[in-house]
Amino acid sequence: MIDKAPNSHENNDKRANLKENIKPQAETQDDITSQMIQQILEPFGNRIDVLENSVLQMTNTVANYCTLKGEIKNEVTEIFGKIQAQIRSLDNLAPAKIQEKTLKEKQDIIDTLNKKIDKMTKDHIEEKIQIVSKNEAEKVEWKNKIESIRSDKISCEIKI
Repeated sequence: MIDKAPNSHENNDKRANLKENIKPQAETQDDITSQMIQQILEPFGNRIDVLENSVLQMTNTVANYCTLKGEIKNEVTEIFGKIQAQIRSLDNLAPAKIQEKTLKEKQDIIDTLNKKIDKMTKDHIEEKIQIVSKNEAEKVEWKNKIESIRSDKISCEIKI
């Protein structure tokens, strides 16, 4: 019996070599126009990538900022708890004036920390609002730019 598998494989290789050796004819007007449009629109495509990268970086920045604020608040709250525990565990045998002075100092520290927490919370809310409003403004601006690019692309395609 004759094995035809190698011959058919060789024929396939010959066909592939013939296809590779065939050179395309001169470019048509459609090919040239398509290449021109692609060259014109290439810079605009890069700008969309920049927009995507900017939005991603802004999102990461906001997430990092919120995490940092949360960590600071946790540290302040932890200090606050330690001070309260110290106030509760004051030695009852100490003279009254020393206890009174220590309590007053601890209470002053607690009040200061409470003010810091309130200020940080207020600042955090204000910064969030600013970031969100800035983000929205940039989003609208980029949407307008993208729409402009799309309309330019459509008008270029219509002209062709």
